[in-house]
Amino acid sequence: TSFVSPWQMELKTSGRILELRSNPMPDGGIVATYADISGRVEQDLALKRANESLEQRVKDRTVELTRVNEE
Repeated sequence: TSFVSPWQMELKTSGRILELRSNPMPDGGIVATYADISGRVEQDLALKRANESLEQRVKDRTVELTRVNEE
């Protein structure tokens, strides 16, 4: 059996997001660990939204400056 590591899953009951990692052991078993990454994922989404908003503001400002310069 092949395990791709790391991977994420969302817990439906709580909405928390877990990152799971697995490593094969020499005897054929595996060791798996997990971490709650809900906060990190939310911060990543907030940063993405902020960047998109800033990009839109720059585009809007560029259009406005171009319009003013053409007058």
